[in-house]
Amino acid sequence: MEKTKSNGVKPLLAVKDRPISSSGGFVIPIAYESENYAYVHADRYDFPNNGRIWVSSEYEAIDRRFSDYEFFRVNRYSADDNGAYIENPHLEKYWMRGSDAEALKRFEMCPVIDEALPPVERSYLKASVPLPNRSVFINDADYLYGPFEWTKDEEGIRISAAQSPLLGLKPDHVFRVRTEDALTFIIKFESFKNYLSQPPVVYLFNTNFLKSIDYEQQDYISDDRLITWGNKHFLKASGARLNRKTATEWLEAVKNLKKLTGMETERRKRLIRLIPEMLEAGIHQAALINDFLSNNPDGNGIVEQYLQDNKEKFFKEQLKNIKENAEKEALSIKRDIYFRREEKARLDKEIEELRKKKKEEKIRQEQERTQELLAMEESIKRSIQEETKLMELVKKKIQTEVRALRADDIEEKLAEMKTYLDLLNGNYTREQETTETSVSNVRAKNFDGTRRDFVDKIHDYLSEQCGRNYSSDEIANLLICIQQSFLTILAGPPGIGKTSIVHYLSEALGITENLLKIPVSRGWTSQRDILGYFNPLRHQYQKARTGLYDFLHITHTEGNMSEFSRWVLLDEANLSPIEHYWADFLGMCDPEDERKLDTGSSGNGRILHISPCVRFIGTVNNDNTTERLSPRLIDRVPV
Repeated sequence: MEKTKSNGVKPLLAVKDRPISSSGGFVIPIAYESENYAYVHADRYDFPNNGRIWVSSEYEAIDRRFSDYEFFRVNRYSADDNGAYIENPHLEKYWMRGSDAEALKRFEMCPVIDEALPPVERSYLKASVPLPNRSVFINDADYLYGPFEWTKDEEGIRISAAQSPLLGLKPDHVFRVRTEDALTFIIKFESFKNYLSQPPVVYLFNTNFLKSIDYEQQDYISDDRLITWGNKHFLKASGARLNRKTATEWLEAVKNLKKLTGMETERRKRLIRLIPEMLEAGIHQAALINDFLSNNPDGNGIVEQYLQDNKEKFFKEQLKNIKENAEKEALSIKRDIYFRREEKARLDKEIEELRKKKKEEKIRQEQERTQELLAMEESIKRSIQEETKLMELVKKKIQTEVRALRADDIEEKLAEMKTYLDLLNGNYTREQETTETSVSNVRAKNFDGTRRDFVDKIHDYLSEQCGRNYSSDEIANLLICIQQSFLTILAGPPGIGKTSIVHYLSEALGITENLLKIPVSRGWTSQRDILGYFNPLRHQYQKARTGLYDFLHITHTEGNMSEFSRWVLLDEANLSPIEHYWADFLGMCDPEDERKLDTGSSGNGRILHISPCVRFIGTVNNDNTTERLSPRLIDRVPV
């Protein structure tokens, strides 16, 4: 299971790259940190565009805390959500702050130096490469030794056993393990080596991991610490100091002592060899002189006088250090200037590219706009040509209609002129012309049986002959509504069979000849659109083309037909407001009102009686193309 932080990303090991300003810079991801503090390589292609993470602020904290090639942990980094790095190859996908970097612990990610273990008497490394951690390991043939701490002096890099009670080692001892047993805790950065051109490339995850495998403790005490250790164990008195006499006694004791608790054979041999060398070199004399100069008043005076006489020589080293620090600062400034110049050159290049892209984009937009205008002009020309052709066709059609209308107008005007002449000459008659209309006398099919049998027979007919599967309750409900209501509304979405069910019912009842279908048009506003109107000039009733007037007039004149059902189907009834064009019939929906209609004409034909056998059926669509039914209508008719 991999470790993740609160922002959902895996912690990283990284090294600092370079600053580009006082607060911004780059770091290089090296490895992902997984569970149990193990590490796997980080592919630089996982961090477009340049295998780096952009530090947007506080980069100076990273530059100050960590040396070159020193690993640190990145606990948090985020991706650029706007995707600007896709368009600009100089931008990075991921960014972080300097405060998101955390130093590693003392014994984490320790470099492994591949060379022979230096002798403890002269513990200098042959390699002189930069070491990113204070603790290192030595890989000598088949064995791994460490951890060692290193210091640098004029002769090179000197190592000594790292001292820490947390390691579980005896003082001045190091681990000695087989290299093959520790391979699971080691990571190699070959790509890191090629990327930065700096060894070492082999690292141990964590020194504490070595305690989980078989190991030995290797004594690696330095000469100085060995003398200090011997002084501590053999000169117990608080005031005793190592001088020629005590050292001689100590040497004899070590030689004669065959077994000393806590002393390895190798240490014993080294002590026997070191004490004579130390005495010959006069090390103990230096210790005595140091004690005298530090603690004796006369010694202090001697020191002050020496400093006064050798001021130039004494401060030479300090001046040298100051000069070295100044040179380092100058190098740092030069480095900063170099990076700033590089950044300026990069920014100038980006600006030039942006200007070039902007110019190209402007030219491209102008070309596209020109193409669009040309295409629009061509489209307008085609539209004008098509409209011109259409106008010519419409013009011809209108001319044809005008000629036809003029012929009709001539007849109407002649009729009007005749009426005026008749009025002037006193020859006007008030008798209205009537036209007898021939209507088929259809009788319904005879049926003997119960109401249930009647409904079932209708149901069987619709199912077998018409292919419509309605339930008996639906058929009974529809027949009852039509029979008991002057107007019945069938509502629903288009195409569900509202009109067809009326036709099928009329077939089943045998009254197809007594069914009048009236397609309602948009814009109907009054009775004249559905029934007709009385023309006072011609003194005639102008019937509407719907045929409703003749249909109702037959039921009015043919009394023997009143016993048969006569249906009027208002198809698409709500294309126009029903309460407008059907207003004269609306009151007849109430049982207490008389079913008679005032046509406005004179004489006996003025009142048109509506037979009790007449029923209106309207189909309406529930969509946005039709008029809504008014509450006034809904209160009077079943829907």
